[in-house]
This record gives sequence, structure tokens and C-alpha cells, in this order.
Amino acid sequence: MPKVTEAYCTKNRRYLANVPLSPVGIVLHSVGTPQSDAQVFYRIWSEDRSQYFTHYVLDAEKILHTMPNDRRCWHVGHPGNSKWLGIEMCEPDTIRYTGGASFDILDREKARAFCEACYRNATELIAALCTEYGWKPDTALLTHGEITKNKLSDTTHADPEHLWNGLGLPYSLNTLKRDVKAAMQKSSGSIPTKQTKPDPAKAFDKRLAGSYTVTASALNVRSGAGTDKAILTVLPNGTAVRNYGYYTEKNGTWLYVAFTQNGTPMEGYCFAQYLMRR
Repeated sequence: MPKVTEAYCTKNRRYLANVPLSPVGIVLHSVGTPQSDAQVFYRIWSEDRSQYFTHYVLDAEKILHTMPNDRRCWHVGHPGNSKWLGIEMCEPDTIRYTGGASFDILDREKARAFCEACYRNATELIAALCTEYGWKPDTALLTHGEITKNKLSDTTHADPEHLWNGLGLPYSLNTLKRDVKAAMQKSSGSIPTKQTKPDPAKAFDKRLAGSYTVTASALNVRSGAGTDKAILTVLPNGTAVRNYGYYTEKNGTWLYVAFTQNGTPMEGYCFAQYLMRR
């Protein structure tokens, strides 16, 4: 996960109102516009040009903490604003909205890669917040769309599920809860002494064999090829892994890699886009 940068919007009306908040959980949003830079929202909120405002906004590379967690924001209506922290994920600039939650896709591969990176950052941020507050993801974590669906607050939005579904990404509130729990386990230092064996690879190419370095800020290692598979652990930028030629194709190439973490030999699948041959 990238470093969380404190970037409080001190001139925003919500910040100046200083209404206290004792949060009981988190609502995950996506911004509903094709803007991929979290800094843009920081500027808009700092200049008080939007009535909406969340505690965090993130993109594929950075996370900005825009409001102290003990002050109420305006992101999910009543009574939700008085209950939950808000996290906004940016959306890819390779989509164009056509009305409501519908959009056209200009570059599917780039849009999916951007959303996958945002999902990883959101997962790690939520895991850190759940650990800090002692929250259980199963009860403390919601999406804006889920709140609308179950009429938990006065709101009518469908994010971020509309984005995940529209791009064919295998994400949902259930997968998010699962991945947050896995990230919490990893950060606690609880590494299994005997790892569950990952899915067998479906292809082999000796030209792929070799040592690789993680280029992402944090790279998920999964039990199989695809973002619908369970996260086994997370590798920080610069970690060395080894591939022996085995891989599986699923919306891109997933390399079956071996590595050692905290003295424990481990194996799993990493998306090849975030690995560089050494």
C-alpha cells in the first residue's frame, strides 16, 4: 500500500463545521466520473467546490487523508454520515458516462488495470483502519451501492459495484471483505507454517522462467489466476520472486511464483504486469 498522505482540506465547510464523529465502520465509494487523479478531488474539496466530501480519496498510486476521522463528512446521506468513514476510489479516464451509472469503455485493459490497483489500495487502507479500530470487516464494511440497496441511509447511488460490474471485474462486497480479512492477517504477521497449495498452472513456457522483481507498490499473491481468487499474502515493492515457466492466462498472464516471506517458503499467482524480469 502506498503511504497515506495527510492532506486535510482545512477550508472546506465540513472541516470548518467540526461536527464530531465516532465512526462504527467504513463506506467504500467510487467517484462517479472518469478522473484518475486523487489530487484533483483534494483541490476541489480544499476550495469547497463540492458539497460531498470523504475522509480519504485514493487512486492507483496514492492515498490522501483529507478529513480527520473524528469529524463528520458528507458522503452517504442521513443517518450514514453520522456513522461511517468515507473512502472514495478514483475511476479510470478511459471510460465515458452515458447517463446514470452507465458508461462506454474506451480502453478496457487500461480501465481494468487502474481499477484493480485502486481495489488493492482500498483493501490495504480498509484493513489498516479495521485493525486500528478493532472492527470486523463482515459487520463494519459497506459499499455505497449496498447501503442504497438495503435502504440503510438516505442515498441512491450504486457505486462502486456499477464500475466493477461494467468492467467485468470479479469484485463485490463479499470479495472485498474476504480480501480485507486476508490483508489484516498478513499485517498481523500471521504467516501460515504450511501453506494451502495454490491451483495448478495451466500452461508452461520456459522463456518465462527466471527471477522477477515486484514493481507495484504492493502486489497481491493469490491462490489462483484472477482477482476472484483468495489473497495469500501481499508483497511490497522490490520483492524478488522466482518463476519456473508455469503460468495461467485469465484476463492477462498470471505467473506461478515462489518466494520466501518471514522465513517461510511460499508459492502463488501474481499478475505478470506488476513483475519485472531481473
